[in-house]
Amino acid sequence: MKHLIHALVIISLFSFTISAQAGPLNKLKSAANEVVEVVEPTVEDAADGIVDTGADVVDWLKTTDNTVADYANKLAKYDNILLEAWETGWSHSGSLEYTGPLSPAAYSGTFNVMTYNIDGFPKAVGGNSSEDTKSISAILESLALDIVVFQEDFTKHDELISNFTTATYPYRTAHWKGTATTFGDGLATVSKFPFNYWDYNKAQWDQCAGTLREQILGTSSHPDCMTEKGFSVVTLDIDEGLQIDFYNLHQDAGGDSKSLAAKQTNMAQLAEYINTYSGGKVVIVAGDFNMKLGALTSAKELTHLSIWIEFLNGTGLSVMCMEVYNNWNDCDAAGFDKPDHILFKGNHEYALYALTIEHAAEFGEINKIDTENGLSDHYPLKGAFYWEKN
Repeated sequence: MKHLIHALVIISLFSFTISAQAGPLNKLKSAANEVVEVVEPTVEDAADGIVDTGADVVDWLKTTDNTVADYANKLAKYDNILLEAWETGWSHSGSLEYTGPLSPAAYSGTFNVMTYNIDGFPKAVGGNSSEDTKSISAILESLALDIVVFQEDFTKHDELISNFTTATYPYRTAHWKGTATTFGDGLATVSKFPFNYWDYNKAQWDQCAGTLREQILGTSSHPDCMTEKGFSVVTLDIDEGLQIDFYNLHQDAGGDSKSLAAKQTNMAQLAEYINTYSGGKVVIVAGDFNMKLGALTSAKELTHLSIWIEFLNGTGLSVMCMEVYNNWNDCDAAGFDKPDHILFKGNHEYALYALTIEHAAEFGEINKIDTENGLSDHYPLKGAFYWEKN
């Protein structure tokens, strides 16, 4: 990075020495200066980070039985992470161009949705392999679902969409790979229903807890601040009459006090956004909330319940599982005490009803203890809806 700044400065100085080319070179000088202004703070932040990390390393070696070799191994792991996540910026996902609704207005219909955290962190920190991600892609292509939202699509987006055809998933969000210091937001949406893949909204959470450096030093279990976790929303044209604002989210993963505070702030942020941007619209919210609704036995779970109640009351959304099973006890007993959820609400013009909800059996037994054979550390959650015009 310093070499880049140095080169840009040389270019700027060079432009001063050739007055005959004043017009073009002044533009070049101006552009170079603008780049330096953008890049230089990043370099300064990185330098500050190195100083902070050095102090942390000394403290870490003093207070543990680890050796310098142990820390060298951690740094090698960190280097592998950066190698896998080196790409930055936006990339195209092969979506068809948006041309408007494809079907005439109807009075009723059905569709299905799936939310799936694919464990797409770099493999060096326990993320999914490229082979497993391609397997997920092949199975999803064979299922031909109507709408799928993904979380943790950080470093293996190309593998994720590798088997998708435009006949099955013609509309797909563009992929944000992050900056030089983040993994991106990890969010992706694919759909058979049209939406504008460039003109969709995304927002980063106002709060996060945990950095990659803290994870390496063992002071945090989740490097959420190394990502740009948040939520996205696309407007789906189900037909010429019905539009749905479909939200995809990934909440902070930790259970410590900082993470719980972040979750509360972030859910309030989402509620405000939904009530403002999607006021009066049909809405579905799906994703990895990292908050269960059952087994309320710990302080963390009780805090989660408080956050849930405030969010649901503030938005008017319903939890799909609770609508299918009528109460949370039956929902919990059926095995849906997971962090992944689907929420929804209709409006004055269209009613939306939950028909079924299931963990997609086509993916096999996927859970956190089946790390050898599972395709992810989350179950894919699938639901079916019926809608009708009021």
